[in-house]
Amino acid sequence: MLSYLFRILSNNSKNTHDSIGGDITINIALKLRKKIPSILDVNRSSRDMIRNVLYRQFLTQMKLEDIKEMI
Repeated sequence: MLSYLFRILSNNSKNTHDSIGGDITINIALKLRKKIPSILDVNRSSRDMIRNVLYRQFLTQMKLEDIKEMI
């Protein structure tokens, strides 16, 4: 998705603003460009959530192994 967006931005930077279609595409690209940081934040929080779940699973597994050793 990001490569598509950057392709739109680079193509429109070469074009002049003489056509209405070009202006609409530029406006859409600029709106999407503003949303990229929020998309990256979502990815970061998703990674953190996955990391926490894996860590909890690891701790649970360690506790189960400790219980098995005690028995």
